[in-house]
Amino acid sequence: MPEPLKNLYTKNLIQQLAECLHHHQSSIEPRKFVNRVFCPHWPDLELKQRMRHITLTLKAVLPDDFEQAVAILIECSQRFNGFETMFFPEYVELFGLQHFESSMQALEIMTEYSSSEFAVRPFIKQHTVRMMQQMTDWSLSDNLHVRRLASEGCRPRLPWAMALPDFKRDPAPIFPILDNLKKDDSEYVRRSVANNLNDISKDHPGKVLKTARAWQGISDDTDRLIKHACRTLLKQGHADALSLFGFSPPDHIDLKQFKCQKSVKLGEDLVFSFTLASRRDLGLCRIEYCIYFNKANESLSPKVFKISEGEFSMTNKRID
Repeated sequence: MPEPLKNLYTKNLIQQLAECLHHHQSSIEPRKFVNRVFCPHWPDLELKQRMRHITLTLKAVLPDDFEQAVAILIECSQRFNGFETMFFPEYVELFGLQHFESSMQALEIMTEYSSSEFAVRPFIKQHTVRMMQQMTDWSLSDNLHVRRLASEGCRPRLPWAMALPDFKRDPAPIFPILDNLKKDDSEYVRRSVANNLNDISKDHPGKVLKTARAWQGISDDTDRLIKHACRTLLKQGHADALSLFGFSPPDHIDLKQFKCQKSVKLGEDLVFSFTLASRRDLGLCRIEYCIYFNKANESLSPKVFKISEGEFSMTNKRID
């Protein structure tokens, strides 16, 4: 059983944070700060609740003046790394909306050590035009973490994050940023571009396919980017997406001898088999299966999984 992520907030981490704060603000007493964090209801808090609790504890001990407080946090943030220290940018998210310039400076620095992808979203909602210009500038940064922030922060459907309904309706402000990053040297950045496009494809498949056609053939890296960006459309069997990547209608293929066990227990393997028969070589194929999961309201939710993809030229080929 993997260790719950909420347990990343160890006493050692909070003690180091308290000492760093004390170094930059002598009035902050490390012991009292640690006790504030590990309060009686701490064991009942889940991951994001623990992060928010630490952020609010920072607010309680730092100077009331945002500029002074964020200056201390900028210094401390560079002493830590990892997802668990996203309470640094969260402080800016919660208390810096009226301090745009200093907040942007802080988030740009902090994202290198944790990530500011969640923290930028309230700024996008409240200062859309100004913020998207900032994100465009970040997309040209020398720092790969800042460039990734430019893409990841404006994803319309970023998991665990505040939604951006305006961009679900009209993703046009996002495309200049993605265009700047489509040939980025870092796969870490390109993967974010692909994820952003995949988000957009759920509301505007035509716009994503138009972009994919325009980018196709630029380089092998960009071709992999657009393939990953179109993954939801491919799993949906979207005809234009399949055609873009060389898949023809499978009119020559018949599914035969499909067998599947009648029941399976949670945690066990589901065994099934089938035969694909063709009057000629199968050719380029994408072979997937779909399982319908029972939701809490008793409705069924489909989930598509890929078995194999490639050129199949043999008449008898086993895929395990």
